[in-house]
Amino acid sequence: MTKQSYDIVIAGGGIVGCAAALALSNHTGYSIAVVEAFAQDTQAKPLEVSSNSKVETSSTGNQTHPSFDTRVVALAQESYQQLLAFGIDMDTITSCPIKHIHVSDRGHLGQVQLKAQNAIGALNNDEASMGHVVSLADMGTHLLKLIESSRVDYLSPFKITELERGESSTSLTLINSSFEDFDNTPEQKASKQTLLLEAKLVIVAEGAQSPTRGLFKLSHEVDAYQQSAIIANVLCQRSHHNRAFERFTSQGPIALLPMQTEGGNQMSLVWTAQTENAKQITALSDKAFLLELQGLFGDKLGKIVATSPRHSYPLMLVKTPIFASHRVICMGNAAQSLHPIAGQGFNLGVRDIDGYLQCIQKQDAIPPDPGTFEITHSYKQLREKDKSSVIQATDGLVRIFSNQHFPFVVGRNISLFALNHAPVFKDKLASFAMGKR
Repeated sequence: MTKQSYDIVIAGGGIVGCAAALALSNHTGYSIAVVEAFAQDTQAKPLEVSSNSKVETSSTGNQTHPSFDTRVVALAQESYQQLLAFGIDMDTITSCPIKHIHVSDRGHLGQVQLKAQNAIGALNNDEASMGHVVSLADMGTHLLKLIESSRVDYLSPFKITELERGESSTSLTLINSSFEDFDNTPEQKASKQTLLLEAKLVIVAEGAQSPTRGLFKLSHEVDAYQQSAIIANVLCQRSHHNRAFERFTSQGPIALLPMQTEGGNQMSLVWTAQTENAKQITALSDKAFLLELQGLFGDKLGKIVATSPRHSYPLMLVKTPIFASHRVICMGNAAQSLHPIAGQGFNLGVRDIDGYLQCIQKQDAIPPDPGTFEITHSYKQLREKDKSSVIQATDGLVRIFSNQHFPFVVGRNISLFALNHAPVFKDKLASFAMGKR
């Protein structure tokens, strides 16, 4: 069987894998292949809000590509600009600018209000945005269309089942993942469609449960929060005016992100709750769910009048301590999978891609071997501090704002109140939220 050689093979054709492939294709001369286990027609459709929607309790990702499911992603302004610089046309995707972030603790005075103008170095411009809310389903459709018209080879549905890492390259064995082992006779197994690839660098971007990361024997650490995120789209009485809300409640943090709709009153909900509570909340009737949500969020957007079907998924912190090694780099959730409380997951993945491009550009050889020790080691050094600080900050927020013990409640409210009246620190927080590093 003929072995196909590439400079870079990307394991995982989700949002990070596709963005990395397009960035590298547009900015380097490397030959690139993306290996994706899911078929291309498995993206979800955005959740539709209806006044008579039925309750849907299935977890995200069961029937759809886990990277292009029913959730939305909050792109920090710096990430949005970085994607444009990668050559990914974001202007053709429906997105909603975030111009104002309101953080509060239900039943207490502590709150912080952030605007783009607060960010360090920002111009006093009413049109400035802190970020953009984009549907993952829309983003997936767009990225796959760009991949189809690029010089990237998108190998789907295939999964990497074996690999052998050598000094100058890695050999990969791929099997068509549309065949299930338990349904195959020995003769059928022998006739499976198999591909052999060779790559100077493998970028692992398969997500938190990456099988290819395991084949490279890169260990990962898992810290389960015993929490689940409930997601839905809701319709409110009043326009959001491009405001995003993060409200900490006795039933867990509630985030509402503005969506681009004709009425300007649809929000994407991410409600974090203890797993057992999340199951009960997800199973509520629409009427009971809206009443519960209204009671916790309040009336800043008027009455919450309708909801889409709800989905839920478990939350955990996944870290890969050695995220870059000989001939391999982990990016996005394969390197670190975060709690959504601060909305930093994909933004960190975008900076991973940019960091690798920076490391290539520093090499004397043109084009440099993309998987040398000098490049992978340089990448690890460049990205380590940013990853560590975001992981620690996100994990700290989870533990502080999910805790309802009185001393924690008092302490965080004092902190929120003080932060809102301290321009220097408020400006730093706004800059962080916009992705400035």
